[in-house]
Amino acid sequence: MDAPLREAIAAYLGLSRGVRCTADQVIVVSGVQQALDLVTRLALKRGDAVWMEDPGYPGATAAFESVGARIVPVRVGELGLDVHPGEQLLGFAAIRESEIRRGVAELTRTMEKLRGR
Repeated sequence: MDAPLREAIAAYLGLSRGVRCTADQVIVVSGVQQALDLVTRLALKRGDAVWMEDPGYPGATAAFESVGARIVPVRVGELGLDVHPGEQLLGFAAIRESEIRRGVAELTRTMEKLRGR
C-alpha cells in the first residue's frame, strides 16, 4: 500500500541527493523514535559503544540503552561532536537539529571529524 510513497522517496533521493536506491530499500517509519529503535536493534549489540553528544537526545539514549549499548558522552563544539582526529568511532552519532539547519557544509565537516580525516 505504501509502494507509491516509497517509489517517490527513492526517486527524490536519486535526483536531490544522488542516492541510488529502489523503493524496496526505502523504509517508512512513523517518526524519529521508531527509526532510532529500528536501526538500534539492527546495528547494535549489548556492550557496543555509542558515542553521543552530551547533552543528547533522551529518546536516542533510551533506544541505545534498550539493547545494552554503552553510552559514551562526547562534548559538542562549534562544528559538532568534539572528537580527536585519528580516533575510531564505533557506534552512532546523533545529528543535532542545529547542524541540519546550518547546512550540509558543517555536517560534512562533522562527519569528516568522526571518520578521523
